[in-house]
Amino acid sequence: MLAGCALMLPASQPAQAAFGYCSQPQAPTVFVRKPSKPYCATDRSCEQWEVDSYKSEVDRYFRSLKAYLAEVDTYSEEAYAYAKCMADLD
Repeated sequence: MLAGCALMLPASQPAQAAFGYCSQPQAPTVFVRKPSKPYCATDRSCEQWEVDSYKSEVDRYFRSLKAYLAEVDTYSEEAYAYAKCMADLD
């Protein structure tokens, strides 16, 4: 019966706990600054290049947030694997 259980373990996960070492993941940090509206937006006197520049900054901001969220997802998976590894050491 134990041999059958051993076959159910995923082959992609190395037996790190067998060596007494678990690699702790690093939490992601966010260095994203929300873009500020151009001053000309208060009196609606912006030129087209100012509007385009602001739109580009907003697009970069959202891409950065999406990248950060992907890093958070990866960290969550790695933290779960780390917790399992630490539990196997006990």
